[in-house]
Amino acid sequence: MSAGEFTRSVYETNEGNFANIKVQPETLLATIDGVINVAGAGPTNQEASAQVSKGKRTIGINARTVTLEWVSGVPAGYSGDPVTIPALTPAFYNACNPNSSTATGTYLEEAVRAVGRSPETVK
Repeated sequence: MSAGEFTRSVYETNEGNFANIKVQPETLLATIDGVINVAGAGPTNQEASAQVSKGKRTIGINARTVTLEWVSGVPAGYSGDPVTIPALTPAFYNACNPNSSTATGTYLEEAVRAVGRSPETVK
């Protein structure tokens, strides 16, 4: 993710629960295989917020993430290295299967393909 403004959104857990998460607005516009990385559909019912950084957090929800590689152009301010964003719903995570030839789409209006993903963990 790039540096910049964050917005509050909703993360749907693998168990179908909903938690708050902070994301950058462009995260909500990522599209892979026709699936948009939209906020979870339910009202939050978890005390813990989900987070993307898996640093030193010992308890809570570590969001599932996907890594996207630029296919052609690179947006201004980006190095061209792959970017990792949270997959807010299981549907978006499933669409980002790096072994699928259809795991392509757009992020920041540039063509990308999914090249990796990490599962959700709850501690």
